[in-house]
Amino acid sequence: MAKTKLKAKASPKSAKAKAKKAGSGPKASEEFGGELYASDDWKKLKKKHPGGFQTTLVDLEKKDWDDGSSWYAALEGHDKLAKVSRTSGRALAEAFGESLYDWKGRTVHVTPMNYNTGWGAVIDPVVEDGADEEELSDEDPDLDDDDESLD
Repeated sequence: MAKTKLKAKASPKSAKAKAKKAGSGPKASEEFGGELYASDDWKKLKKKHPGGFQTTLVDLEKKDWDDGSSWYAALEGHDKLAKVSRTSGRALAEAFGESLYDWKGRTVHVTPMNYNTGWGAVIDPVVEDGADEEELSDEDPDLDDDDESLD
């Protein structure tokens, strides 16, 4: 599978490598100043939307950290980025396709969750009834009512 590259903002890893002297480079307040959802944010959203909420996935952004990289989703009507877990990413890929660009503009259901490691969210695809399902015809031999093997 070819890796999809989306433009990422400066990350702590790349900023550290680029900094030439103390005080230069990106500012911590700009990098971490409320840009990402924190545990307290998810707790508040859980109280406001106990069953989660639907929104549109507006954009995706990859951030590189010292211990690896993560993908984050920009959600319509929200000013912070939500981390896309591997589980959510697999579900979104199955529903919307392998290309991350195809995910933009699609409807998702976000459910804030309290995990053992802290608060986060499950981001599930919302697929309209029949939108991605193949239509079965009456001529499909597997659905033929006269098939004796179904008795």
